Parts: sequence; structure tokens; C-alpha cells
Amino acid sequence: MFFRLKTESATQEREIVMNILLHIQAVISAIDFASTDNNAILDQVINLTLTESNVSQQFEKQKKKVRFELEKAITLNTEFPTLLKYITAQRLEKAKDILHKEKSPKLAAFSTGFNDLSNFSKQFKDRYHVTPREFLRKQDEL
Repeated sequence: MFFRLKTESATQEREIVMNILLHIQAVISAIDFASTDNNAILDQVINLTLTESNVSQQFEKQKKKVRFELEKAITLNTEFPTLLKYITAQRLEKAKDILHKEKSPKLAAFSTGFNDLSNFSKQFKDRYHVTPREFLRKQDEL
């Protein structure tokens, strides 16, 4: 796991992750099927006019809802204030592993989705308080 949850034990971490996944699954499965009455669901499907715009709007609403729930779960259970910061931290963690193995900042950056080497270096320094090259020098000293 690339992030540290705000918990004391691995059991608590597993429970939190499972709750996050169950919550996301519940959000996704609730898409316009909140009724337990099969006839009502069937009526909804029959009466639904599937236009490209309508389908697009429904997907956009659900995407926003899932993103909101995921962002909420990340904020409540990790050290990261936003989903974007969490994703960036995951990419930087992978980049750090690649740096350690391959010794190439450029390879680490491009392999983890950073298209700009200077942006990668800035993000890396913000997260780890050293540039990728300084990180490599320190690794060589060990």
C-alpha cells in the first residue's frame, strides 16, 4: 500500500479499505435502481429515452458522485486533503521506486505519467524535500 492510513493496525487499514470499496460499490450500484420493486425498475427502463445527451448526463452525474465519495473517503482516511494529491503521491512513490532501481530521473518521471521533467522534479522535491538527483546521490552514499 502506497499511502498510510490514519490507523494503528493493519486490520483497521484493511477494514477501512474494504469499507471504502463497499461504499463506492454501493454508490455505483445505486444508479437509478433505488427501488426494490422490479416492476418499477422495469417501467423506468421502458420509459427511459436513451439519447446521447441523456446517457452522457447520467454518466457525468454518476462520475461526479463517485469522485465525491472517493475524495471524501481519501480525505477522511489518509493524510491527503484531495484525490489529486493522493494520486500524485502514489505516482511519486512509484517514481521513487523506479529511481532507486533504474537511477534515471527521466525514466522515473515519464514512466509514472509526468510529461515534464521540471514539474516532476518540483513535485518530487515538495514531497520528499530533495530533488530526484539529490535522492540518487544520497542512495549512492548508503
